Amino acid sequence: MKTSAAKQFYYRLKMVDVDESFELSPVRSVRFDVEVAGFTVFPNPTSGELFLRPAAAIEGVVVVELTDVAGNRILRKTIDFQQDEAAVFDEGLLPGAGFYCLKIRKDDLIIWQDKVVVTGY
Repeated sequence: MKTSAAKQFYYRLKMVDVDESFELSPVRSVRFDVEVAGFTVFPNPTSGELFLRPAAAIEGVVVVELTDVAGNRILRKTIDFQQDEAAVFDEGLLPGAGFYCLKIRKDDLIIWQDKVVVTGY
């Protein structure tokens, strides 16, 4: 299922000095207009292969990235879901046991992310 996710976010920064004095930045806003698509990742946790299937048709190419908890990119794969029903990360492509973040990007925007647990081989 695809939904339009147009959201306006407001933020400000609090900068704290060593003497514990602080300043607040001006309020800023950011607007995100993206198409959000759902995905199924299975099996999760995994000990080998990992499958990724979109919940609805996706037009164009997406980039799938797997990062470790420190944000280091472990794996990057370009997928065209119009040609493939599900993406497969074969045994041996996934890193060793641990917690990872799977991000799906389309047009340089993250459209979906989830946690992946690898239990080892």
